[in-house]
Amino acid sequence: MKTIKVDDDMYNFLIELSNELNTQDNRATALPYFFQIQETKRVITTDDNDEHLVVWLNDDFEPCFTGKDEERDAMFKLCNRDLDNEEDHEWFDELLDCDIEDIMNLEGYSKFYYRNETIKTNSFLTEKACHKHIKANHYHYDNPVSFLSHAFRNPELEKVMKFISDLTKKS
Repeated sequence: MKTIKVDDDMYNFLIELSNELNTQDNRATALPYFFQIQETKRVITTDDNDEHLVVWLNDDFEPCFTGKDEERDAMFKLCNRDLDNEEDHEWFDELLDCDIEDIMNLEGYSKFYYRNETIKTNSFLTEKACHKHIKANHYHYDNPVSFLSHAFRNPELEKVMKFISDLTKKS
């Protein structure tokens, strides 16, 4: 049998990591696995389908996101109109026969669509490390959560994680 020598700092790190691997919630997933940061990004497109929502962009690319049934409300908001105001209410009544897209185009807005796309970034051996990273870097992400990914058929990661896990595993 060969011996691997490590300094005290590395030994303490490996033992702590081993304990964490053996006690964390593996979310019913076998080794090898790793945690990732999952977030939802809005992807703007010109394609319209039932999954896409509406986004109006002005010349400065300031977006106004709406659902398909909220276009009228968005139009009034963008045109700085108040439906509680009597004059604005009359303005609203006159617009009922108008095409919303024509009005928004006159106001300098163009209609696009967006979909919410889930992406996963980075990777961590422990959920604790993933949460620590999210907390320290939350401003880089949109609604981040930890996500456990299985490293399917990754024999290198499987051997490394088994080795680290076995350091403190009770037989």
